Amino acid sequence: MHTVSPAIIEALLDSAEIEEAVLFNKVTVVSYRLPVTGFVVTGVANAADPSKFDIEIGRRCAREDAARQLWPLETYRVHCQAKPKPDNIYIGVVNRTT
Repeated sequence: MHTVSPAIIEALLDSAEIEEAVLFNKVTVVSYRLPVTGFVVTGVANAADPSKFDIEIGRRCAREDAARQLWPLETYRVHCQAKPKPDNIYIGVVNRTT
């Protein structure tokens, strides 16, 4: 049985290429480019008070945000891989002339 677990989500984020930006001295944006698929998930964290902005807290919160987004995507991917595909369905381009 295929499942998604916190360890799988963490492993995906750990193996991703990461780009980070700080906007307006209070917003942390961290993008994770996942290996194999190249899909990008972006986590965002916003400090309510710029004078209390802490980049480490922003990184942690942005990663948690990215993980929340990744859960349903990874669950869908696993579901699609586990479900047998009927061999009588053609998926492709239909050329219709009227």
